Amino acid sequence: MIGGCGRSLAALLVPVVLLGACTPTMAPVQLLPAPGEGRPVERQVMAMVPLADGATLEAVRDDLVAALPVQVIALWPMDQVDLYCLVFAVDAGHDVADVLAALEADPRVEIAQRMRIFETLASRPDDPLLDLQTGLISADVLGAQTMATGNGVRVAVVDSGIDHRHPDLERRIGARRNLLVDGRADASERHGTAVAGVIAAEANNRTGIVGVAPDAELLAMRACAEPAGATAARCTSFTLARALNASLAADASVINLSLAGPEDPTMARFVARALAQGRVVVAAAGPEPGAFPAALPGVVAVAVAGGAGEVSATAGVVGPGEGVVTTAPGGGYAVYDGASLAAAHVSGIVALMLEVAPDLGPGEVLRRLSDGGRLEAEAGGTDRLDACRLVRELAPPERAGLCGTS
Repeated sequence: MIGGCGRSLAALLVPVVLLGACTPTMAPVQLLPAPGEGRPVERQVMAMVPLADGATLEAVRDDLVAALPVQVIALWPMDQVDLYCLVFAVDAGHDVADVLAALEADPRVEIAQRMRIFETLASRPDDPLLDLQTGLISADVLGAQTMATGNGVRVAVVDSGIDHRHPDLERRIGARRNLLVDGRADASERHGTAVAGVIAAEANNRTGIVGVAPDAELLAMRACAEPAGATAARCTSFTLARALNASLAADASVINLSLAGPEDPTMARFVARALAQGRVVVAAAGPEPGAFPAALPGVVAVAVAGGAGEVSATAGVVGPGEGVVTTAPGGGYAVYDGASLAAAHVSGIVALMLEVAPDLGPGEVLRRLSDGGRLEAEAGGTDRLDACRLVRELAPPERAGLCGTS
């Protein structure tokens, strides 16, 4: 059931969080399979209804199931945006669009949407590992690290699974959540591990690489899966919503979304809430115009310097995303390309900025990244972020360092 005391939801045969007057004693159980498994994602829809007492939520669910050709496959409270999420699978032989239209017409449903698919934005070239972290050096991150290392800043990495046993990451991960119920709570996957290494690989440990913000605390939010043989990790509207809800609840200062997909109203709601709470949201600029979440107002949209990724007119942020040496599952290292890595560099730089100026709001962070923190283009090249300048302009006099020497 979705509420009440001492009752069970027989239709689902699983215990669900108790809402209303009762104190929750058990977390909700996600019934949704991992992306690409089980019921076809294209026949799934989400209905977001306002949080209410258990009896009201149960009545809404029962009414919708009775009126529509659907089955409930997942339930989850999204308390950070004051909504409750119901995920339905539309019965075979019925039009998904008709079900959506009925949900949208129901005054009790605040958001009705198709289940969307998002993909991470990184590729692995066949080149051998590079000896130098050229992107980190070109942005003068080493100069910035004389003033800040991300200490005290929490960065939520909403992505695929991170290798939490990696020698460059094991001491940097403060919390791990698997938002996919797929029996892989300890999944070590390529994309999430690569992004985490760029942001916060440990420094001065005589191992591997150094992250942009090597003392930042990573929150590993696994919302994407890497199916066998796939070129990218895949996430859904529901898994991303759960990860964003967990990131807000965990008080992340920076949320890194190295992924892109179609317009998604639920994601828009979470991003708006994050920004209103003063959190910085960094996203990879997708290959198509208007890709979510980079297209949302207030998001730091990051494209590869000199690459083909779209940079929004309001953001105009570029980051290193070619030949990036970073961490790989199994304690190794690899070279990756893509806007995912560019966004990770920028999330690390934001963590450095927030260490020296913790009250800096997301709007001011975006303005400084877009307008002030750029190195002039070298001959035949493109503008580059100047991490050292960005940090020095915010640091108190006693911490200000000398830039342009690294």
